[in-house]
Amino acid sequence: MELNAKSIGVAAGITVGIIYAVCIVLYAIAPETITSMGERLFHGIQLVARPVVLTDAIIGFVLWVIIAGAVGYLFAALNNKIMKK
Repeated sequence: MELNAKSIGVAAGITVGIIYAVCIVLYAIAPETITSMGERLFHGIQLVARPVVLTDAIIGFVLWVIIAGAVGYLFAALNNKIMKK
């Protein structure tokens, strides 16, 4: 079964956008807790909590949506290519 690469890319971008938005809200509410969780997720890299800057949050959101969309598209395209063999 062939996947629609564009649909998968859009769905991945939207999914990550939602996750990012929830994360930034949680970070605004409890920065120390979220920073601590981030350190655990990224194998002990030391992070520093700082105030949320709206422009940084928007830029991060846009970048993650683009990256996730590209990864979803690439995944579907590669899947289709592999399945044809």
